[in-house]
Amino acid sequence: MDNTLIKYFGVRHHGPGSARYLLEALQQFEPDVILCEGPDAASELISWCKSNEETEQLKSLVPPVAVLVYATEKPHLANFYPFAEFSPEWQAIQYALKANVLFKFMDLPQQNMLALQEQPLEQGAQNSDELGLDWYAEQFGYSDTEHWWDFWIESRPEQSDVFEAVSQLMHIIREGKVQESTLTLLRESAMRLAIQDCLKTQKPKKLAVICGAYHLPALEGQKASKSDKEALKSLPKIKVNATWIPWTYERLAIRSGYGAGIHSPRWYEFIWQHQKEAILVWTAAAAGLMRQKDLPASSAHVQEAVRLAYALASMREKAMPGLDELKSAALAVLCEGQETVFNFIEKELLIGQKIGYVPAEMPSLPIQKDFYALIKKYRLKLLPGKELLELDLRQALHLQKSAFLNRLLILDIPFGYNRQTYNKKGTFHDHWELRWRPEYEIGLVEANRWGSTIENAALAKVLDVANEADSSKQISTLLTQLLLADLPSAVPYLLEALRNKTAQSIDLTALIDTAKPLAAILRYGNVRLTDQEAVASILADLCTKICIGIPGIVKNTDEDFAAKISSRLEDLQQIVRKLENQNVDRLFEEMLLHLALSPLTHGLISGKANRICYDASLTSPESLQEQMSLALNTRLDALHAANWLDGFLDGSVHLLIYQDKLFEILDTWLMNLSESQFIEALAILRRTFARYSHAERDKIKQKTFSKKHTTATSSMELEPMQIAALEPLLRKLGYVQS
Repeated sequence: MDNTLIKYFGVRHHGPGSARYLLEALQQFEPDVILCEGPDAASELISWCKSNEETEQLKSLVPPVAVLVYATEKPHLANFYPFAEFSPEWQAIQYALKANVLFKFMDLPQQNMLALQEQPLEQGAQNSDELGLDWYAEQFGYSDTEHWWDFWIESRPEQSDVFEAVSQLMHIIREGKVQESTLTLLRESAMRLAIQDCLKTQKPKKLAVICGAYHLPALEGQKASKSDKEALKSLPKIKVNATWIPWTYERLAIRSGYGAGIHSPRWYEFIWQHQKEAILVWTAAAAGLMRQKDLPASSAHVQEAVRLAYALASMREKAMPGLDELKSAALAVLCEGQETVFNFIEKELLIGQKIGYVPAEMPSLPIQKDFYALIKKYRLKLLPGKELLELDLRQALHLQKSAFLNRLLILDIPFGYNRQTYNKKGTFHDHWELRWRPEYEIGLVEANRWGSTIENAALAKVLDVANEADSSKQISTLLTQLLLADLPSAVPYLLEALRNKTAQSIDLTALIDTAKPLAAILRYGNVRLTDQEAVASILADLCTKICIGIPGIVKNTDEDFAAKISSRLEDLQQIVRKLENQNVDRLFEEMLLHLALSPLTHGLISGKANRICYDASLTSPESLQEQMSLALNTRLDALHAANWLDGFLDGSVHLLIYQDKLFEILDTWLMNLSESQFIEALAILRRTFARYSHAERDKIKQKTFSKKHTTATSSMELEPMQIAALEPLLRKLGYVQS
C-alpha cells in the first residue's frame, strides 16, 4: 500500500478541456485502478458504458445519459448524475473499459445521501464548490465563474501542467475558508475512506483519483482517520437502486436548475469534437441553420464572423476565442444584430436539443419496460423539444395512443399535454403536445407501486384515489379520466361511489361542479366505446336535484353566494343541453323562469336568469322589457338594480346596443337616480362595464350621444349647461374618455 503511486486529477464536471487533459494524463500514467467522484451505487453499471461498434451501439449507452439513484421503498427520494460525451468522468470510464482497468465511483454512499433528504443536516456554511472562484473570475474581468474557467482551463490549446495549477489554486481557495458545509465535509470523509479501502483491497501499483477540483485539498496527501469513520457511522441509511436513463442537453444546462450545470452544452460538444476548429465548424453550422430557416447566410458571412471572433479574442488578450467572442461575432455578422434570430441559434447550437439513448435491455422495473415497449409500439419519440401529435380517434391505433397518453397523466407523468382545439368539428380528434423530460423516469419508478404495467398502474391508482376522495367532484373527474384512458372496468365502481356521494350532498354548487365532467363524458358519444347510460342516469338525477333545490336557496342570499350560483347557471344550461332529457329540460326552464320572475331572488341571479331565458327564447322582448323596468325602479334598492344589471349584462353588451327600448330603460333609470343612490350603485356599475372591450364601450358612448337616442328619450333640446352637467356622470361610467 505504501508503494502505491497515487495521482490526483481535479476536473470541472462536464468540462471538455478537463476531459481531454484527463484522457491524455491517464494514457501517460497508465493506472491499475481509477477512483472517480460519483454515486457508489452506479459502480455495477459501468459495463453498460462500453461502446459496441459491432451492433452500432444499439446495446450500449449513448450520452447524454444519467445515473438515476432512488430509494427502493420511497422512489420520490432520488438523485440524478448526468454524463455527456465531453464529461471527464465519462472519458475516464471509456479509458478504463478499453484498458481493462478497474473503475469505481466514490462519494458519500447513496444509502446515506438519500436518507439525508428526509433528515437534512444542519448546514454549517454555504454548500457551494464555486465559493472562492467567483473572486478570481471577477479579478480577471469575467461575469461569472464558468466563463473564466472556460478560458483558463477548458479552452487552453495545450495541457502543460494544468492539473498541478488547478491543485495549487484550490489549495489557496480552501485555505482562505473558515468553515465548510457539513455535507461537503461528510462527502470528503467518504472519499478518503474509499481511497484507503481501495489501497487495502486492490493493492494497486498506480491509482488515479478523479474528483471535482474543489475537493483536491481534502484528498491530496490526506489519510482517512478514525473521525471519518465516526462521522459516517451515525448517518441514517436507506435501501437504494440505480439505473441508467436518457438525459438531455437542456437539462444539462445551468438554467434548468442543475447545480453542476453549464451554460452551453452543445458548444462544449463542438469543443470536444473539433478542438481548435470548433469556432469555424460552429459558425458554419449556425449559417446552415439560418439557411434552413430561409435566412441569408453565405460562406462570406461565416468567414467574417470567424475573423471577428479572433479579432475580439486578440483585443481581449486571449489566445483563442471563447464563448463570449463566439456569441458576439455570430450576433453581429450572421444575425445582423437581431436578437430574435440569434435566439434560435442559441437554442440549437449553444444549448442543444440532444437526448441520449439507453438500450431496452437495461435492468429496470417492469413498468419501465412496459413503458418503453409501448413507446416503440406507438412509434412515439422521447424528444426534449415540443412535438405536435394529431390523433383521429376513429382509428384503432390512434385511440390506443390517446389512451396511453391519458394513462400517463393519471400516473402524474405529463409526457403529453392535450391541447383543446376548436377548428375541427366533432369529437374525433385529439391534439397533443409531446415533450419528454428525464425526471419523468422518477414518475415511472413511483408508478411501479401501483402495478407492473402502465394500464394496471393507472387503474389501481384511480381506484385508490376514489376510495380516498372526499368530494363528488373528485370522483366525477376520475370518471372522465377513466374514459379518456380507456379503463372501463372501474367505471361501475366509480359510478356507484358517485351516486352515494351525491345522494348525501346538499351543496348545490358542488353538485354543478360534479356534473360538468359527467357532461363531458356524454360529449364523446360512442367514440370512446363506453356505455354511457349509467352516466346519463346519474347526471339526470343530479340535474333534477339541482333544479329543484336552487329556487329555495337563493332567496335573500348574500352577494358571495349569489355570485357562485350566477356564475354556474350557464354551466348548468350547457350540462342540460348535453343530457338531452325532456324531463330535465322542463325542470330547468321552470327553475330559470322562477329565478327570473321572483322578487325575492337576488338581483345578480335574477338578471342572469332573465338573460338566459331571453337568449333561449323562453321570454318575449316585451316580457324582458317589463322585468327590466321592474328591476330598475328608483323607488327600490339601487344596489339590487345594479346587481340585476350586472347579471343581465354579463357576457355581452349587444342587447343594449341594438335594442333601443332596453337602452332607454337603463338611461331613464340612471338619469333619475339620486346622488346617494348613484354612489351606492357606482362600484357595481363600474365592474359591469369594465368587462367590455374599448370598442364595445365606444359603441355605448356613440349611442348615448346619437341624435336618434336624444329624440327618443326627450322632446327637449339639451342646453350646453345641461350637457356639461351630464359629462361627469358619463365619465364615471366609462362612456367618455378623460
